[in-house]
Amino acid sequence: MDSLLKGIHTEFTGSALATQIGNRLYLSEAPPGVQFPYVVYHLITGITDWEFCPTAGDWNLDEVMIQFDLFSNTLLATSEVNTMYANLKTCYDWARLTMPGGSAYTHLYMRREFFNLVRNPDEAWWQYVVQYRLMFES
Repeated sequence: MDSLLKGIHTEFTGSALATQIGNRLYLSEAPPGVQFPYVVYHLITGITDWEFCPTAGDWNLDEVMIQFDLFSNTLLATSEVNTMYANLKTCYDWARLTMPGGSAYTHLYMRREFFNLVRNPDEAWWQYVVQYRLMFES
C-alpha cells in the first residue's frame, strides 16, 4: 500500500487542487485545528479481484476504494468546495498513478464512483465526499 499512497501524493503534487488547499492533504485524519480548506483521504477497502491463470498468480487484478473528503468553511463555501471538487476530478479522474518504489503492480485506472455534498450546520462547514475505484494488475 505504500506505493499506492506515494502514487496518490505524486499525482497531487503541483496540481490545481494542491495549490488551492495549500498542500493540506492528509491520510485518515487532519490534525486538530487545521486551516480550511483541506482534504483527507482514506483507504476504504482493498480486495484481490480474480486470477485468470491458476499457476502462481500469473495475472492478478486488485481493486482498491479510496475516499476523499474535501472540507471548506468560507462564506462562499459552496463555490470553494465545488472548485475543490472540480480540481480533484482534474487531478484523479482516470488517472494512471505512478507507482514508485519498485511496485509489482501496474496501475490501470482510477475511476470516480460516488460523490455527495453535505453541510454541517452546527459548525458551518461543507464536506464533499468522493470515492474512487482503483484497479491494479500484477
